[in-house]
Amino acid sequence: MSYRSRARLRQNRKQASIEILESRTLLAQIAGHVFFDPNGNGVQDPGENGVAFQTQTIFLDQNDNGVVDPGEKSTSVDPFGDYAFSGLAAGTYRVRLEQDPGYLRTSPATDSKQITVTASQNAAGPVFGLTQRAMIDGFTYNDANHNGKQDPSEPLLPNSIVYLDQNNNGKIDSTTTSFSSTNVPKSAVGFSTVASNLTVSGFTGLITDVNVTVNISSPNANDPQVYLEDPQGIRVLLVTPSDTANQDTRSNFWWMGKRISISSR
Repeated sequence: MSYRSRARLRQNRKQASIEILESRTLLAQIAGHVFFDPNGNGVQDPGENGVAFQTQTIFLDQNDNGVVDPGEKSTSVDPFGDYAFSGLAAGTYRVRLEQDPGYLRTSPATDSKQITVTASQNAAGPVFGLTQRAMIDGFTYNDANHNGKQDPSEPLLPNSIVYLDQNNNGKIDSTTTSFSSTNVPKSAVGFSTVASNLTVSGFTGLITDVNVTVNISSPNANDPQVYLEDPQGIRVLLVTPSDTANQDTRSNFWWMGKRISISSR
């Protein structure tokens, strides 16, 4: 008797599942600030806070035409003066301020800034300062051909002095103001150091000349060393031990960008 056996091959089949994830793009952000600049100096001083300028619009001016076109992202500032553009793809954007006619921009120098961001970057946008003060601005240049207009080859003239000639006399008028130390005289005994503070305040306009008079009495043939020092520590040597005691010495110095005439006794 014969038997036929059949072997059954059992296969264990494992099912593998594949999940297809959607393509994801890491997005960037550009954030900045707007502040009210009442003194119009272009700097956010202590006490000058960001405020909500309800009529100020900040937008991404992709075609750089100065107006908000359909499709261009725009935003306003929050109650603290902050603004942000989020969800941006990596690329280059021009952030521009469309300001209200009731304000003038004090900073930055232009009303827009080009910013390049990478994926997931939080980039700093421009800080805009706005004031309601009246402003006059312009530039000076070398009019080499005397034709009254700036030609392409005529450069700007940096460090030029421009002033408001209130009495129309064609020159910068000046006034002389004197300040005296309030904590003098001072005695220096032996090898010691003493200081006298001179407070100067209340100036407006351009300072063209500074004159300092120092009165020194010394019984020795060698006078002490005397310095003029500003609050930042910049100092000018006025008198050295080589000066003869009780004798006038007069010199001119440059200090803080100004010429100083020194008279020491």
